[in-house]
Amino acid sequence: MHGYDVEKKYMEAMRSAYKVKADDKTYRGRLLNSDYTLRVSDFCGDYGWSTRKMNKWMGDHGIQYKRAKGACWIPSLMWEKLGLVYMENRDYYGRNGMIQFSCVNYWSPMARVLIYDLLRSEGILPVEEREENRCVSM
Repeated sequence: MHGYDVEKKYMEAMRSAYKVKADDKTYRGRLLNSDYTLRVSDFCGDYGWSTRKMNKWMGDHGIQYKRAKGACWIPSLMWEKLGLVYMENRDYYGRNGMIQFSCVNYWSPMARVLIYDLLRSEGILPVEEREENRCVSM
C-alpha cells in the first residue's frame, strides 16, 4: 500500500487510543473520542476537499478501489477485515422507474485516525490544523 503498513499503523493507533484523554480537543483526539461512523462526504470537508477528491486519494493509496468506471468504491479487504469500514448497499427507484443500486461506506473513528495519519505523513492537514488558520495572540 505505497509503503504504508496499515496493520502496524492500526496497532499503533489502537495503542495511542488508550492514551488519549477525554478532554483532548485536537483533531486526532476528537476522532479517537468519537463513537460515530461517517461517510467520506461527512469528513472530506475537514480537509477542504470534495468527496470526489477524497475518494480518489483513498483509491490512489489502496484504501478502497473501484471495479469499473462509475462503480461503487469498495473498501480494501484489510480495512474491512479490521472492522474499520463497513459497506451498506441500497436499492432505490431511479428516474426511469427501474430499481437502481448504490453503496455507501461508513468509516469508523479508527479508520479516520489512520486516514488522518496517512494524509499528515504527506503534509496534508485538516483545515483547522493548517498554519494559515492559526490565530496569533498580540
